[in-house]
Amino acid sequence: MQQHPQSLLTEEAKQRTDAELTAAIAKGGKKQTSAHAYERKGVSAEQVQLLVQHVRELQH
Repeated sequence: MQQHPQSLLTEEAKQRTDAELTAAIAKGGKKQTSAHAYERKGVSAEQVQLLVQHVRELQH
């Protein structure tokens, strides 16, 4: 069964640190699932940081 990623706009996600969001985007989170590991798909560290910033803007 395919698992869907959690929303980054939930209250739980809002309380995560930037480092936790960075790991979730870059490495696929705690389980490091390759389907959600954008670092493995060619997204650079700088791009991940920009994504984290964008998520923070959307959360407000």
